[in-house]
Amino acid sequence: MILIGVSRCGKTPTSLYLAMQFGIQAANYPFTADDMDFLKLPPELKEYQHKLFGLTIAPERLAAIRSERRENSRYASIRQCRIELAEVEALFRKK
Repeated sequence: MILIGVSRCGKTPTSLYLAMQFGIQAANYPFTADDMDFLKLPPELKEYQHKLFGLTIAPERLAAIRSERRENSRYASIRQCRIELAEVEALFRKK
């Protein structure tokens, strides 16, 4: 299983939970701005499409989490969070 999603949406804690509680081998892949440029899966993930699970999060919650890491930054702005989530959710719907 490979969890995919934007930065700070909860991929790592979810991967750890699945591994520790259920013995599921789980990895994660954070989508970056470079990945979103073409709105398609990065080449590294193509052969693993059958193992991909997309995670999403409310933009307000994502902004709050990111603000703890980088307060008052573009990265943590609600606008940036909405943009990134809209792009990744569009990508999830494509496949």
